[in-house]
Amino acid sequence: AEPGFVEQARRAADFVLVAQQRSHEKSVLSARLFPDARLGISAGLDPWIRLWNVETGMEFDTFPTEEQVLGLALSADGTSLYVLHMDYLEVWDLLKRKSVRRVERPKGEKVVRIVSSRTCVALAIYGERPNRNALVLVDPATWKDILSIPVKEVLSEVDCLALSPDGKMVAWTQHESKIRTWGA
Repeated sequence: AEPGFVEQARRAADFVLVAQQRSHEKSVLSARLFPDARLGISAGLDPWIRLWNVETGMEFDTFPTEEQVLGLALSADGTSLYVLHMDYLEVWDLLKRKSVRRVERPKGEKVVRIVSSRTCVALAIYGERPNRNALVLVDPATWKDILSIPVKEVLSEVDCLALSPDGKMVAWTQHESKIRTWGA
């Protein structure tokens, strides 16, 4: 059997810079690789979503947005892009090259991060509604809860959020040296 990536790259010396993507005019806040790892997509403080070739770093397409992008998530098949803005979420059909849905953030809700797995795309939120003293993963299409994890921490300071490929575990960290992992 062919050894996997982890087995091939056990030492840091095995990693080499393949390419750099340099077309953004302002800070990049989110970048994702497509499932086949040949394409990348990124966005941030400039109002553009950029698609680029991972091997060359060359940009080959752009999509305009109305405002800065806080986060990106790709569907498992790489055909839908979820674009997180301050007050709403945009869903893009990448095959049609257009925004197909806009979901407004409910009043009193604060979106912390957006994550995806093989089985779902979810938003991590906190807010003023009942039971919102929690890290809540919601379905971005319906804003219905997928998972709610009670926490005592200040969720506005979540730095990193990860969802397992099967969508059954979540991990996050804040401005500290520990990582919290929860299973469903």
